[in-house]
Amino acid sequence: MLILRKAQIEQTVREEMARLHAVEIRLQQIENDGQVHEPDVVLKSIPAQSFLALRETVPVEGIRRFERKFSTTVPASLSHISQVAIVVHSPNFDPEALDVEAGYLVPDDAPRSLTLPDGQVLTRRTLPAIETMATLMHMGPADELVRSYGALGTWIERHGWQISGAGRHTLVPLSQPEDESETMVELQLPVNKGTLSPA
Repeated sequence: MLILRKAQIEQTVREEMARLHAVEIRLQQIENDGQVHEPDVVLKSIPAQSFLALRETVPVEGIRRFERKFSTTVPASLSHISQVAIVVHSPNFDPEALDVEAGYLVPDDAPRSLTLPDGQVLTRRTLPAIETMATLMHMGPADELVRSYGALGTWIERHGWQISGAGRHTLVPLSQPEDESETMVELQLPVNKGTLSPA
């Protein structure tokens, strides 16, 4: 009984540390406003994509659990034909409750649903094509994604664009190293031209 309680407390401490780290990163962004270096943002169009996924509301550290789960448990039927992706539906960043959809980008002939070993069911839908997607490559620990999203958001605002839909990020294929500092993720935010002039 005490061993179980110890494990629960350790899990709670890890989750609280992840929340604290996200808040610290956000505070650094606020303090450095106006002093952020220009990120290497690429604007491109994204075609419609079949997405085999499940949707849940999770705390910010839950996104990393999603990424680990899907990158390490790719079903045999999807191996070599899929890419892990996360869609963030929350309109505002809430570290306690993010509405996210996680799963695999797959070919159009992939199954309409798939049951994972843990019993969770993925269902297939089509992510719409995006005419203009602002993208930024993030390389490093997943708990620093908040900083990269902040840099991308700042770039979008400074260049007269406006975010126009749910953000996505995809794990770069063939890049799942044991060292998380080498993890590569492409951040994607749909944009359209706003009424503001570029800075």
